[in-house]
Amino acid sequence: MMNESSSSSSSNCSHLFVRHGICFTCKTKVSNVEGRAFDYLFSGLRLSHEAVSFTKQLTTLVSVYGHKKLHLVLDLDHTLIHSMKTLNLSNAEKYLIKEEKSGSRKDLRKYNDRLVKFRPFVEEFLKEANKLFTMTAYTKGGSTYAQAVVRMLDPNKIYFGDRIITRKESPDLKTLDLVLADERGIVIVDNTLNVWPHHKRNLLEITSGFHVRREED
Repeated sequence: MMNESSSSSSSNCSHLFVRHGICFTCKTKVSNVEGRAFDYLFSGLRLSHEAVSFTKQLTTLVSVYGHKKLHLVLDLDHTLIHSMKTLNLSNAEKYLIKEEKSGSRKDLRKYNDRLVKFRPFVEEFLKEANKLFTMTAYTKGGSTYAQAVVRMLDPNKIYFGDRIITRKESPDLKTLDLVLADERGIVIVDNTLNVWPHHKRNLLEITSGFHVRREED
């Protein structure tokens, strides 16, 4: 049974950070917390609106003044990589399957029934960008697919860590509300402009570039 002091502490608590329904501060079960879920960082994590605002400011201060970095949000498909189902490859394109199997091409990987091709110089780009930015991957692809692709690009979690936002967290449009940094310090690189209706001033639109064949997921 909860004693009077813990009950009073709970009633006075703002429940800024909650995980799996338990408040970090007062350690009590919280049934309803206004704010946003941040499961992509920690399973079951939810931040109140006040906590989101505070964390964005704190993260930006640490990044900009501590690590001398801004924040970079990167799309995956047709930005960092291209992918398509192997069944949809033409006869002239099927040699890519053999090259991936042989390991002769560092830029080709297999994910289930899909062939994944890295964009030219993507490894060099990520290495250089990491010196200037804290990076987040943000895709409309599914969580399992996105995790697999990011691990292909960043197997040791040097560039993205666990900062991978997918359609699970963002089923409709993309939003910087899910990125824990001040919007003024965020640059977005994406090949699709209309998925960022509220953050166009942060967006650098990139061409889809060369790929075997474009296919929407």
